[in-house]
Amino acid sequence: MNTLPTSFWVIYIIFVSSALLTAIISNARNRLIPFAYVTIILSIGTPLFSFLYIIQRTDGSNEWDYLLKQISNGHLPAIILLLCYLYLLFWLFLFLWKNFGATLKKYSLLLWNKLKNLQVWRKLRRSQEE
Repeated sequence: MNTLPTSFWVIYIIFVSSALLTAIISNARNRLIPFAYVTIILSIGTPLFSFLYIIQRTDGSNEWDYLLKQISNGHLPAIILLLCYLYLLFWLFLFLWKNFGATLKKYSLLLWNKLKNLQVWRKLRRSQEE
């Protein structure tokens, strides 16, 4: 059987562990408590369920291909796994927005204003106006 490269697994472990860690931090700070509890449960349960689901593959495909094939075939456990991973991704964006949203907004506006004043943008605007 084929498997995904080690770099994928490193990114996957970082993704799941960061979701768990941010949920624990949010829970300790008493922020977004319902979302944090769901994230703690899903960040522990989803990789276990995913392992148990993907280990049943018999063809020579890797884990990602197998999961996508099962989703396209409409298998409910694969769709639930996809929704769980999407929720974990949603949680990370929600956590970052609630904790660092004002700072990100401030620096993104500062960066945008600096980029707007570059000569490349001025030339582009002039060429579009003509």
